[in-house]
Amino acid sequence: MRSGGHNWLKFATMTLMLCIAFVNILILDISLILAETGVTQAQLTKEEIAWIKAHPTIRLAPDPNFEPIEFFDKTGNYQGIGADYMRLVTKKLGIQFEVVKCKSWDDVLARMERREVDVLNAVVKTPQREKYLLFPPPYLKIPSVIIVRKTVTKELTLDMLKGMRVVMVSGYGYVDLIRNNHPDIEIDLVSDLKAALRKVSFGMADAFVGDLATASFYIESEGITNLKLAGETDPPNISGFAVRSDWPELSSILEKGVSLLTAEERKNIQNKWIRLDTTPGITKQELKKMALYTVSVMLLIVGAFLIWNRMLNRLVRQRTEALQKEVEERKQAEDALYENQIIFQLFLENSPVYIFFKDHEIRSLMLSRNYEQLLGMPLEKIIGRSMDDLFPSDLAKKMIEDDKKILQEGVTVNVIEEFGGRIYETTKFPIFINNKPNMLAGFTLDITDRTKAEEEKNKLQAQLLHTQKMEAIGTLSGGIAHDFNNILAAIIGYAEMAKNDIPDWSPAKHQIGEVLKAGIRAKELVKQILSFSRQGEQKQIPVQIDLVIKEVLNFLRASIPTTIDIKLNIAPSCGNTLADPTQIHQILMNLCTNAAQAMEENGGILGIDLSVVDLTSDDLDADLNLQPGPYILLVVSDTGTGIKKEILGRIFDPYFTTKEFGKGSGMGLSVVHGIVHSHGGMITVESIPGKGTTFKLYLPKIKEAVKEVEAVDTSPLPPGKGKILIVDDDASLATLTKKRLEMFGYKATAMTSSKEALEHFRTESKNYVLVITDQTMPYMTGEQLAGELFHIRPDIPIIMCTGYSSRIDADKADSIGIKAFLMKPVDNKELSRTIRKVLDSN
Repeated sequence: MRSGGHNWLKFATMTLMLCIAFVNILILDISLILAETGVTQAQLTKEEIAWIKAHPTIRLAPDPNFEPIEFFDKTGNYQGIGADYMRLVTKKLGIQFEVVKCKSWDDVLARMERREVDVLNAVVKTPQREKYLLFPPPYLKIPSVIIVRKTVTKELTLDMLKGMRVVMVSGYGYVDLIRNNHPDIEIDLVSDLKAALRKVSFGMADAFVGDLATASFYIESEGITNLKLAGETDPPNISGFAVRSDWPELSSILEKGVSLLTAEERKNIQNKWIRLDTTPGITKQELKKMALYTVSVMLLIVGAFLIWNRMLNRLVRQRTEALQKEVEERKQAEDALYENQIIFQLFLENSPVYIFFKDHEIRSLMLSRNYEQLLGMPLEKIIGRSMDDLFPSDLAKKMIEDDKKILQEGVTVNVIEEFGGRIYETTKFPIFINNKPNMLAGFTLDITDRTKAEEEKNKLQAQLLHTQKMEAIGTLSGGIAHDFNNILAAIIGYAEMAKNDIPDWSPAKHQIGEVLKAGIRAKELVKQILSFSRQGEQKQIPVQIDLVIKEVLNFLRASIPTTIDIKLNIAPSCGNTLADPTQIHQILMNLCTNAAQAMEENGGILGIDLSVVDLTSDDLDADLNLQPGPYILLVVSDTGTGIKKEILGRIFDPYFTTKEFGKGSGMGLSVVHGIVHSHGGMITVESIPGKGTTFKLYLPKIKEAVKEVEAVDTSPLPPGKGKILIVDDDASLATLTKKRLEMFGYKATAMTSSKEALEHFRTESKNYVLVITDQTMPYMTGEQLAGELFHIRPDIPIIMCTGYSSRIDADKADSIGIKAFLMKPVDNKELSRTIRKVLDSN
């Protein structure tokens, strides 16, 4: 009976205490309702209204992981109890908050202290925070609770937590309250609520102290089944807005906004987010039931003695079964742990990536099996050893520096390392034990092949970009050649006629001669442009390069300074290459002239070497993009000023030059590059500033013999006879050609319209011995005109003379019956001899 009376007294006392607590809660709720309904509108002063207008942007920083109080959902929207309160208050006040996303609650507090944000939400007032924050009256009261594993059967209070492992969330205001009121409780701080509850669930902590709303929300959402509520704590979690301390106006405004919240609005928000009935633990209803059960037990206490022995046996049996179940569960846990260990060991045995674990002294604890192949020794001899024992000193020193940084700062490190001729990428990270980085781990990947592939890819991309750039500029260059040649044709032609009319004693004759020289230089420049664009006329024949070299040197010896010594080294039987002789001549002239200019001041040696090389696949790489086979190797070197490394890669770019203004167009080397590639060859360059430069040209070798080249005709201009029809849409060029032909002794008719010329020829075709026509003309091209003329008179000889056309060249002109194809500008000798040759052959 004493035992029964004691239990009754205990339960009666508990029931009385619960009733008192219930009345207190009811009184507090009523007072809150009265306070909520006491203000009907925001009494903002003129100063407060002016302050709001002066501060259109007010930055609010929520806790990103404080479900359901405040958080960001998967779409990035601000949600939770605090968010709903914020929207109600700002709507009533007619103000707007700019929501700022932060990494964590600690980040929120740090940014508030630096004044990078202005307002916080759902904040607990603490003495530490009052140093830099103002706190309007709170709007939210949530019970503070103690959460434990279900294996704990008794109720707990804060005083009972001494000596237990208590986990809380860093930065939360309740931490300061616990530390101030219960300094004997040892608190383990973690970064977020999920980590805290997981520690309790996994047995890494004994209890969690925090607010009921966030704890129950996470337990339900994550489906954690082994946690329960063990008791409530004082004081409850009372929170609201917090404002930066230098903005008292905003604190006053928010205080009035909070006063506008109705009881119904508060109730709707809290019912939306807080589900007290889902939290495991002791509720008020359960306490009432317990009291009822106690009365029943008191009434039945006498009968209990009659079945005492049977109950005792049942309890013993249940206890035995519980012990057996506990043993089975422990065995299952041990089996699961053993299975996990086996899986992890298999992971280390078979991992293609190098895996490692190191202790706080930076010694190997666990390693993947492939380290045996990497270090050439069994794992038993590797584990426990320091980096100095396993790797070269320089690499080991760098490894140790990185590892110390990880253990001291708790950071993750990514490094690229070289070892044994291979390249490795390593990621290292700390392992935290009791919130301290006491170990580190990482993985290493062999990226040698990937690195080489990326380097090869970058080289190929650079080559492709260079080729595309050359083609683009080539297309542009070819496009301007036609108009430029027409202009030069007029300049050179009229200059020649003027020079013939001026007496030798006149200074004007010399001046006209300078105009002609400039025109010839411009003509050569256009040839370079067309060669560069690969759209100029190219006739490739077997060429013996040593003969071209000797011809170029005969010209150069008379034009370069005597301080430059020419050394020629030509191997016997170098053979031939299929090429345009004029373009090979152009290449040699350009490279040798550049070399001479590089040695102009101090003199030096100009070297020209010619040999045959047989390239195999082993000799070729991305820099030497050729097919295996025999090549004629032409090397042009000098001992001049050299080329700086930073511009060496640009010397083949069009219009790039390091020469003084007027000494170079920047087209020379780009033309050389284009010619060599159009012949299926390759050009490379090596240079050392102050030492000199060497160009190497690889041209495919062929077996075909060299054909004889026609000797240049140096006879006087042949006299003319007969009448010639001239068709050119450029009136000045048509007139110029007419005057030239009359100077040669021919009669000539010049017309600027191809259509009119065709109609004229229909009636006068028998009077003409020859037709000279331009190609690019409106209404009817020279090619079309020629076809019509052949219909009228099939035997009429036609010469086509054009500035440039992408639609026709010498071969195509010949195929349609045109007797000669000339590129403007044409001088008197070339024009008169071509006419004579065509008429004689016809």
